[in-house]
Formats: sequence, structure tokens, C-alpha cells
Amino acid sequence: MPFIEACETSAGLADETVEAYVPVYKSYEEMSQVRLDPSKKLEKSGKIYIYKTALLISEPGQGVHIFDNRDSRKPKRLNFIAVPGNRDMELKDNILYVDNGLDLVTIDISDIENMKVLNRTKDVFPYPMYPDREGVKFVCPDPSKGYVVDWVLDNVEDPKCYR
Repeated sequence: MPFIEACETSAGLADETVEAYVPVYKSYEEMSQVRLDPSKKLEKSGKIYIYKTALLISEPGQGVHIFDNRDSRKPKRLNFIAVPGNRDMELKDNILYVDNGLDLVTIDISDIENMKVLNRTKDVFPYPMYPDREGVKFVCPDPSKGYVVDWVLDNVEDPKCYR
């Protein structure tokens, strides 16, 4: 099983408290809730696309911000497509492709203010088995607890995994 291969057991850490990354989980049900929400503040931008008169800006882990871009000097917030666990997006014609945790979701944005989820292809992407950092200790994630949406640094006894 690939999950076990990614977690190397750390030798000599028993009964020792060390700083390590701990997974933060979100239930699979919560993860699958792709919806159109009112606009919100953009905290960290990812990919950017121009679509007709709209500007689409992904926010890693959160979803896609939609702006009215008719006046490109002053884009106006329209709404936000909440896509938990989203890291990337692609746009072709009227279809927005987003990763939603393990799944690939296609969204019809031909009516930008009334987007519609067209399809969900399950288990396309791998489960997040370790933090994005290297040379760190971490608590091995447990897929039965949900999907890992973040990693937080904490003091942990015998974290077991190292990357």
C-alpha cells in the first residue's frame, strides 16, 4: 500500500516529545461541498484566468474568486466558488476544472453568476500523505479520519513519520 511506503518510521523517538507536523482533517462529506458563495477577501492567490468579462483567481485550499473585470483597473468582486482542498484549476471554453481533495470536479461557468457543477470524478488525485516540507517529522495521516487540509506544527510524542 503506497501510504505506508511514504511514512518512514523514525528510530529512537519513543517517549520523546519533539516538534512535528500534525495533520488537520476535514470530513469527506465536508470536502465534497462545492458551492457558490458571496464574495470574500482574497488572502493568497494562485492561478489567474480571464473568462469573457470575468477574472477568475484561485485561492489554494479554498476555491475560486470571481471578479467582474469589465474595468480591468478596478475589478469588482462578484462571488466565490468554494472548493475545499482546491490546489489547481484549468479553464477550457465554459468549463472550469478544479481539484477537490481526491476528486476532479467540472463546473459550467457559462453563466458566471450561476455556476453549475457538471461532474465529479472520484479518487483522481492522491491522498496527502505528508507535509509539503522536507526534513521534518510528522504524525502519519490516517485516511479514516478524513482528508488532510493542512499541517500544523505541534509538540508530539513519537511522531513515527519523517520526510
